[in-house]
Amino acid sequence: MNSTYLRIGVLSDTHLSNLSTIAPNSAFKTTISAFIRENVDHIFHLGDFTSWDLYKELTETFGEDKVHAVRGNMDARDPHISEALPESKTLTLLGKSILLVHGWGGPLNMINRITQKFDLSQVDLVVFGHTHRHLITQKHGRWYFNPGKCQKGGSYGIIEIDSTEITPRIIQL
Repeated sequence: MNSTYLRIGVLSDTHLSNLSTIAPNSAFKTTISAFIRENVDHIFHLGDFTSWDLYKELTETFGEDKVHAVRGNMDARDPHISEALPESKTLTLLGKSILLVHGWGGPLNMINRITQKFDLSQVDLVVFGHTHRHLITQKHGRWYFNPGKCQKGGSYGIIEIDSTEITPRIIQL
């Protein structure tokens, strides 16, 4: 890991029930392979795993200290996820404050709901899922990023951070 530059792999809404039934060419496996190729320093998963096996696969592949995850509304079905993962998580990487949250409600106005629920005054980047729609935008002096759904026809994200910039991008599956 470079101490002045980070590359983060971002995925959400995998909605997979069992790792053993995932085909090698699935969106999840394709995304994990891309993260390995891109040599990511961290992984963000924004919830709706729906299977503890997926979380374990991420931590076994990339290391528990490199995987930052929150639970989604569909994760209540798996008690391991709902007990182990928080609804939201704030972390600081290279001096940038980052909020991870799944999201809730309908797909419209998610940024407004997040802004109303959380104190974002010190946050540089809000990363969320839930809507199944990718999004990159800047509002109120901060980035908002949704990688979309990590499913067939969906997308994932890469966020690059250095001491001065945050550069998010979407990759279509």
